[in-house]
Parts: sequence; C-alpha cells; structure tokens
Amino acid sequence: MENNVISLVSHLEKNSNIETVNEFDIKPIDIANDDITQRRIYSFLVDFSAIMVINTAIHTSYALFVSEFFQVLNVKVKAQLLMGNFGLQAGIFLMAYMTYFFYSMFILNGQTFGKMFFKLHTIDDNYIFEEDSKQYYLGARQAFRRSFGYLTCYLSFGSFFIFSILSEDKRGIPDYFSNSRTVSEEWLEGMKAYKKYEHEEVRINITSLDKAA
Repeated sequence: MENNVISLVSHLEKNSNIETVNEFDIKPIDIANDDITQRRIYSFLVDFSAIMVINTAIHTSYALFVSEFFQVLNVKVKAQLLMGNFGLQAGIFLMAYMTYFFYSMFILNGQTFGKMFFKLHTIDDNYIFEEDSKQYYLGARQAFRRSFGYLTCYLSFGSFFIFSILSEDKRGIPDYFSNSRTVSEEWLEGMKAYKKYEHEEVRINITSLDKAA
C-alpha cells in the first residue's frame, strides 16, 4: 500500500492477502481503568519541590541584589529589606506557583517536570469526546484556568486536592476549571493511534485488472 492506496492487481499477481487492522489492537486503554492516581501524587510532590527551589532562587537573587547595590545603607535597613514582610514573601511564592504551572501547561504542552518524569500528560477534555478533535494540548485560557485551580487547591492547604482521588473520573478542581484531565503517556499514545485509524481512508486501485486476468 502506498499513500493509502491499495493496488489490487499487485496483490492478485503475487497471490498475497490484503493486510487488515483489528481496531481492538490499537484502541486506547479504557480511561476509567487507567489508574494513575499514585503517579499524579508523586508528580505533584516533584512539582512542589521544584516550586520551592524556584522560590528560594528568587529570594537568594533578591538578597544578592540588595547586598550589592545598597552597600551605603546601614545594617538595620538592609536587614529590613532582606527580611521583607509576609505579604511580599507570600506574593512571590504565589507568583512562582502560578507561573510554574501556566508555563508547564501552555508552553510545555501540558507537562510539568513531575509529569515528564512519571509519564503523564494534561490534555484538553474535548480531545477525548469529540471525534474530529486533533489538538490535545491546552490553549492559553485553559492553561491559566488550570493554574488558578492549582492555586485554589494550595490556598485550601491542600484539602481540595482530595477531589482528584474521590471523584469517579479522577478529576479535580483544576481539571473542572479548565475542561482538562491528566492521562498517562501510554493512554495518550493509544488514543492518537485510535484517532488516526478512525480517520484513515484506504482506496483500492482496480485499474489494469484485465492484465492480471
């Protein structure tokens, strides 16, 4: 077969069978049975650790800036600048938190560092339920809404993350906010192959059959 065209005369001359594909061989794993809860928990722990490293790096850079460019200030004033206040520190952390998830969801196409390590993807939920949908990654608005969902869960002291475990379809507040869901890499690859098969068009070339006869 070349360019999705089967030359029937070639098969007749070679007395060979036309290969077929069983759709059940490429149908993706049932998403309801694709249990990735444990991987998602480990993934978030990696992501939270990465955010803490980023937050520490920002504060370290700020301390170096104050020490380098404000040398004329006395020690007391420098200490006040370095310590800052709780509102400033919380604001920096929340900004790092939001930026990290937005960058991962939008620029990295739905993969944080933790998701990369544990082979997970966050995808547009419409990709699953709309047959003609080929774009599985999130748009900017979805990425922002999902990041805001993560922030909401954090501000609840982590209690809202329990929805991802208790809900029937394993989706949490960030998923519902952004119309997205997290799936395994294996499931996504299976879905890609399934959609490709569903939209594949095969034509049979019956020209020159008189020669074969």
